Amino acid sequence: MNYVRIYDSKKKHDTCLFLKQDNIIRKDYFIGTFPGATGILYKDEHLNAFISIPRDSGGNFEFEWNSNVVYQLVYADDYRNRSLSSSSSSNRWEFPYWLRVAVGIFVMWIGSIIPSLWSNIYEEIVKKISYPSINHTVNKSYLMERIIVLLIISILYVISIVFVTPVLMNSICNKVKTYIQNIELETLTYNALSRPPLMLP
Repeated sequence: MNYVRIYDSKKKHDTCLFLKQDNIIRKDYFIGTFPGATGILYKDEHLNAFISIPRDSGGNFEFEWNSNVVYQLVYADDYRNRSLSSSSSSNRWEFPYWLRVAVGIFVMWIGSIIPSLWSNIYEEIVKKISYPSINHTVNKSYLMERIIVLLIISILYVISIVFVTPVLMNSICNKVKTYIQNIELETLTYNALSRPPLMLP
């Protein structure tokens, strides 16, 4: 009797399933041996890719099996485990949540005070031009230093808004997308209301 060797990634061992003459693995035989598994695949060396074994109309696996090939099981939660592991590995390189919130608040605060700082400098310049004879308390060199520092801060703020904000928005969208994909949707059933009994006088 022919058989196929299937590797179970959860139990970490190989299992042999026997084939009948029709070269089919019955659905009930497969489910009884591997509860929770949804499919079978194998690695094609010529294509350098995994190939999923198709099912027939009855849910049975019919294929030209090769006893020298070790097939692999497919579970419904394999994709979720891969996505969670990839997200957890990527989270190792991310800054803590409180630090990102603090940086965001700081950037917003800088953006809110930049116009008022430019307004103060503009007011000082107008006073010097309009009233040159008055001895102003603000030194000219000090005013130039303020302009240069504020110009640098403004440029850094614009760069952070242009380049950092899209990255943060993309990260938030990816997290929301991953969260929605990992939600288990339960089967909703609708129970129709029964007709009330007819009351005869």
